[in-house]
Amino acid sequence: MSIICWNCHEFGIPWALQFRKEITLQKKPKYFFCEILCKKAAVEKIRRRLGFEGMVSVDTNGHSGGLALLWRNKKEVNLCSFRKNHIDAIVVSNEGLNYRLTGIYGEPDRSKRYETCSLIRSFESNNSNLWCLIGDMNNVLSQSDKRGGNPYPQSLLKGFQDVLNVSDQVDMHLSDYQFTWERGFGSNKHIEVRLDRALVSPSFFNMFKEAKLSKLEVSTSNHSPIWLEPEIRFTVQCKKMFHFENAWLMEPMCYNLVEENEMLLAEIDEKEVKAALFNMHHDKSPGPDGMTPIFYQKCQNIAKSDVTTVIRNFFEIGVLDDELKSTNIAVIPKKPNLERMTDIHPISLCNVVYKIISNVLSNRIKTIIDPLISESQSAFIPDRLITDNIMIAFEVMHYMKWKTKGKDYWMALKLDMSKSYDRVEWCYLEAVVSKLGRKFGNIIHERGLRQCDPLSSYLFLICMEGLSILLHDSEH
Repeated sequence: MSIICWNCHEFGIPWALQFRKEITLQKKPKYFFCEILCKKAAVEKIRRRLGFEGMVSVDTNGHSGGLALLWRNKKEVNLCSFRKNHIDAIVVSNEGLNYRLTGIYGEPDRSKRYETCSLIRSFESNNSNLWCLIGDMNNVLSQSDKRGGNPYPQSLLKGFQDVLNVSDQVDMHLSDYQFTWERGFGSNKHIEVRLDRALVSPSFFNMFKEAKLSKLEVSTSNHSPIWLEPEIRFTVQCKKMFHFENAWLMEPMCYNLVEENEMLLAEIDEKEVKAALFNMHHDKSPGPDGMTPIFYQKCQNIAKSDVTTVIRNFFEIGVLDDELKSTNIAVIPKKPNLERMTDIHPISLCNVVYKIISNVLSNRIKTIIDPLISESQSAFIPDRLITDNIMIAFEVMHYMKWKTKGKDYWMALKLDMSKSYDRVEWCYLEAVVSKLGRKFGNIIHERGLRQCDPLSSYLFLICMEGLSILLHDSEH
């Protein structure tokens, strides 16, 4: 009995409808309860577009009110009652269990909040064993349900608390961010309140102990939709056995891949270490050990065996001494007069041996990165110029500026990439690399790429590839 509940006044607006379609496609709820500013005819069109069979709606009263309950299987719901503030129904599931589902919209006028409490008490007198009451209650249970603004009146808190105590309802815990409504975002009058909630009977709570109430992201309303999923889902993960397909041999790139893999897994040799070493500036700022690249470059014939052994051991066992991994953090001012932390640019001063390892990795990745990264990303890739994207951006903006006719609409999206290196989460990077077909070992750190590390540019490209793929999917 999965249900999405949402106080969304703009339900019939085209871009709002598109957002509802995306939610229903992603979550596939059996029921959709919402407060809307639409007449029945408009809700009927929306029902068909969202793919629901059953519907009951309460028309708006001027510029307020309006409720709708949509459900997948037309024969599954028996309507009990509906008024301007509620829709009450009995659900007959395929498993033979009967549920009571009540969608409610609490009285927004504080002087009439007692009407919402009286309404819930009236439901309780006709309570079935399995019951879920869900919606925008316009009430809170404690001061912790509100952030910002004046404290909530104690009389209203007590009235709502008494209703739950008398009816013996269980307030479902919201699994993520607790506030579902906000006003004045970005100002000193920002207020957040948990107005939307799900109340269930003890028998319902005991039967569906794995039930989860979560908040979905929202873009077209000051209320966030909440999603209740009481079904217990069992998932069995089977490890698929690798099996080589003969058809792969017909692909010309197959042999290259066997070679774009032998090369990646080849043992580190002295020539590769030397190339990585001499690719570094001879007198860059030293790391914590105080050594600069020029020492290793001048004494390469003496130290090459020891350095190669350390690097080779790292590639074989994946462990590096903590002293080699440690870095000094230096801050570089971006402008003469510093006023805030964003005016400085932090860089990592790594030890030389660490930078040799990073250079070896980046040199190997450089040869295979091109086919893995979308054409829209032009930075750091050999034979691609970032200035190409600048010219494309100018051309796009020029076209949009002078386009004044036609029914097609266009949109340009500018992304703020400030401090982007510092915000890269390792779990996300690992997930993207895994999707691209590479395996990772254990990662201890959780966030941040070392700037001035030769490998960081390629890791950042891989992270951006996730965004590129999502944008391409949305474009299609």
